[in-house]
Amino acid sequence: MKYIKLLVIAVILVGAVSLLVLLTQGGGKGSKAGVKSSCAKKFETEIIELCKDGKWTQQGYKNLDNKINTFAKDGNIQIGEKSSLCLFLYTESCKSLFESADRMFKLS
Repeated sequence: MKYIKLLVIAVILVGAVSLLVLLTQGGGKGSKAGVKSSCAKKFETEIIELCKDGKWTQQGYKNLDNKINTFAKDGNIQIGEKSSLCLFLYTESCKSLFESADRMFKLS
């Protein structure tokens, strides 16, 4: 029983490490949001620009989210790309806000 528990723990650790490696090494290839169309790549660039230091605003987030949804409804980007872009917008926004808050709390 002791060996089975150790084996299960080892499998979980190996799985977690391999998942982490898979996620971190995928960022260097092509698109960060995982999109292929030129229209979707333009949105990806806009998201990256929005989330740079000091440029993020709530209104900018809402406008970009609405713009992505409108383009998806019009059929200019695929539904899968819409989902990827919305998730990318959310995660990059969270990262940007976290970094801003972290800098603010490090001030003297």
